[in-house]
Amino acid sequence: DIVYVDQPLSAGKGKVLQSARAFGGNVATALAAVARLGGSAGFIGWLGSAVDDAVLCDLVASGVETAFAPRHADARPVRSRITVGSDGDRFIA
Repeated sequence: DIVYVDQPLSAGKGKVLQSARAFGGNVATALAAVARLGGSAGFIGWLGSAVDDAVLCDLVASGVETAFAPRHADARPVRSRITVGSDGDRFIA
């Protein structure tokens, strides 16, 4: 979850300008980039077992192979909230 605010983070207070949800992280972003550029990429970490799992759907839509990733109903992605200040500084929680 990404939240963009109108002040630098050091201001301590500001208004939310926009919020968005994006899938990523270092590994998923790199795999999606490789696949979108025509290379072969595969994810082997745990994934949820639901057919409509958003993370799984995003990887597949990017062209990342997921056939060898183990599935488990309780698997959940790590979620982060990223606050981006007006100066571009980020705080990740």
